Amino acid sequence: MALFDNLPDLSGVELKIYNYAVSNANDVSYMSIQELAKKTYSSTASVLRLCKKLDCSGFSEFKFKLKQSLSDDRKQGSLHFRNDVRETLELLYNQTNTEPFNNAVKKAAQLLASKSMVIFAGLGSSDIAASYGARYFSYVVPYSFRIEAIEDYTVGAQFVSDNMYKEICVVALSISGDTRDVLHYVKGMNLARCSLIAITANNYSKLAGIADVVIPYSLTKLTRNNADLNSQIPCMFILELLAQELYNIKSGMNMIGDQP
Repeated sequence: MALFDNLPDLSGVELKIYNYAVSNANDVSYMSIQELAKKTYSSTASVLRLCKKLDCSGFSEFKFKLKQSLSDDRKQGSLHFRNDVRETLELLYNQTNTEPFNNAVKKAAQLLASKSMVIFAGLGSSDIAASYGARYFSYVVPYSFRIEAIEDYTVGAQFVSDNMYKEICVVALSISGDTRDVLHYVKGMNLARCSLIAITANNYSKLAGIADVVIPYSLTKLTRNNADLNSQIPCMFILELLAQELYNIKSGMNMIGDQP
């Protein structure tokens, strides 16, 4: 469906509503917002959030575009797409051999070396990469966490002191760099004087614009209809590379400290 090309990152609830709407487009185009919320065991507020993320002014426009896209699909037939993994790896290989990329990784690792806690933030498939990052980094930084349900997270808990915020570095993962919920979270943490590293496929995004360090990567976008098959290989490679660079820096610090 043309409406759902370049699908934004969605929360678990929003993705459930979205999948139901795509799978039952004909029925949903005649439903009320309350009926759709009931069918998906969600709320009208969640449906409206999804509509907004899909650039619809409200549920009525969402249904209109849904019906229009359904009609277009019937005329055009199914669209198939495929991206060779080798193309992704080739783009990644070419980029990792550039000086700007390696300098960005080193700068990010140096920033992390000055912190005692690292928090990974992402939504959609980037949330999976965030979970992997938190686990992988835990061998280098004991206090490594992933933010769960980031769309519901409230920044600025009273029990966190200013000194603790200064010890935190947020690593934000977003292919588009413009994911609303991720931006909302990192802006709050940024205002609380946390450091921010952005790993994104869009060097000109809002996320990149507010980050202390940006590690950009190239990616052939692979999103159509209700399928988000964008590769997380570049992001996960960068996470591993960053953790290894951080380990080398910390090992060097320990070696220097051990000298008489």
